[in-house]
Amino acid sequence: MKSYATLDKNLAQVVAIIKCKVQLHSIYLIGSSKKTISKKYILDPELGNIKKGEFSYSLLVITHEFVSDPKTFMNDVFNKTGEKSEVFTIHYTLNDIKYRLRHGDNFISRILSSENEIYCSERLLPCGYCYHPKMYSMIKKEW
Repeated sequence: MKSYATLDKNLAQVVAIIKCKVQLHSIYLIGSSKKTISKKYILDPELGNIKKGEFSYSLLVITHEFVSDPKTFMNDVFNKTGEKSEVFTIHYTLNDIKYRLRHGDNFISRILSSENEIYCSERLLPCGYCYHPKMYSMIKKEW
């Protein structure tokens, strides 16, 4: 697991919120972006210049139980960060991930690398690109 010191404070806050919401196995970062909004109020000098930073994170979230409503989940995380960090999540259960790894899911195999790992209670070992013989023969036949 990466320490929270190596993560930026907004991402560390998102991880802490997600850990409180679900029984978490691991989180992997797919992508992130930062958007800075600057507003200048001429007619109301009390407001002056306002600069606001917003962060967006795309995450693969692996839990022990099924997350029934991802939209509500993402909205709750957004609200609990004070509307500073927007989160787009892809949810899988641990059993579903293990099944996909056994059957050669290339998307999952590429995401589950140590560079993308943000939080992990137990490391999953991806088997690489579609080494499952049955799946490989089906793909080869199609091509």
